[in-house]
Order: sequence, then C-alpha cells, then structure tokens
Amino acid sequence: MDANQILSLGPLQIPVNWLILFAGLLIAVFITEKIARKRNWEKEKWSDLLLILFLSFLIVYKFGWILFDLKRVIQNPGIIIWTSGSTASLWLAFILSALVLIYKIKKERYPIYDFFELSWLTLTITLFLYYLFIMDYGKVTSFIFGVSLEGESSYLYHPVNWYKAFWLGLLLIIRFGIWSKLDENHLMLLYVAFGMGLLIISIFDVSMQLYFGLTVEQWFFLIIALIGGIGLLRKKRNE
Repeated sequence: MDANQILSLGPLQIPVNWLILFAGLLIAVFITEKIARKRNWEKEKWSDLLLILFLSFLIVYKFGWILFDLKRVIQNPGIIIWTSGSTASLWLAFILSALVLIYKIKKERYPIYDFFELSWLTLTITLFLYYLFIMDYGKVTSFIFGVSLEGESSYLYHPVNWYKAFWLGLLLIIRFGIWSKLDENHLMLLYVAFGMGLLIISIFDVSMQLYFGLTVEQWFFLIIALIGGIGLLRKKRNE
C-alpha cells in the first residue's frame, strides 16, 4: 500500500498508513495483554495504559499544530477537521506522551522489567506489521531486489519497508525462539538491536527533513538504541 494514500470519510481524510498502524497496534496489544496477564498484571491494566498513551499522542499530534498556526485557524476554522498534524505537533505529541508515561509509571508503580519487555514487544509487533504492508520506496538502486514505482519501470528503488519488516521479524524470532527465557541483558540487547538495525536500514531511505542531521524517524530509532545501551551499562555497574 502507498504510504501517501488517503481514505476520505465525509469531511474526514484519514491516512491509510495510520489505519494500518492502528490495526498493527491492536494486534500487538492483544498479544502483550495475554503476556501481561501471565505476569499477574490486573486485567486490561496494560492495554489501558497503551490506550491512554495512544489517545494522548493522537490528539496532540492531530490538533497540536493549532498552537503554532492560530491565525490560519481563526481565518478558516474548518481546517481543524481535515488538516493532519505537523512536524511541530509530532514532537509535541512525543514529549507530552512521554510525560504522561512517566506520571503513570510513578503513580501505578508498574514492574519496570515487565514494562520494558511489554513495550518492546508492542512496538516491534506494531511496526513489523506496519512495514509489512505500507510501501516505502528508498533511494535508487541497481540491486536485483529493487522495486519499481507503480507505472514506472525505468528505475529501481530500495524497498526500505521490507528491509525493516525483515529485521523486526528476525528480532521477534530471536525473542520467542532463541531467547524464550528472557533476562535483562537480552532485553536491553533487543532494544539496541531494534534501534541500531533500523537506524542503519534508514540509510537507504530518502531523507527529506533533517533535524540536527537526522530525520524524526532516525531520532526515534536512536533513542530506542540508547535506552538499551543505558540499560546494559546500568546492569553492568550493578554486577
């Protein structure tokens, strides 16, 4: 599916990639909720946390741009309905969602190891399914596994989404196959592998907007890798 495809529902315009992302998240939540129940979590406590974070992120991303463009909204209030979020509202959504998460962790006292494992699984399963279905054409390539744009045969492009799906699928196999009995070191290594693997793959992608040398997506991958790296250092110091 094309990442830029839009589904029109009356006055609403919903990006297809958001629908796929939401479907992937639902499947991931279904799986991780079952794992959480086996860890003696209260029923739906994990899925409730994810729902709060998802809605917080979605609302701020969708409407946060209003704070940066009030004049345009005053002139045409109708744009609030059909305008999607901006890069600024995306950063704002990340920050506010992180603050909500910190607040919930302190208030509910979630088991920290379970939280990081369930978070990794939710993120990995969601993005694996997303990359499996949403096409992302990268840089031009002469490799045999390159793909062409629909209706175009002159150039081949890196199927970046398939690279990412393959890498995340491999990590899921490692998690449930080789490392079925997961410890803290293995979990942090999975964080590092997740972040660094996708960061390296993103080299084949087309970078449009850079912030301090990286795209928003690359910053996200780097942060995930840093979480794993910090966790490994912390574990080593405590040994």
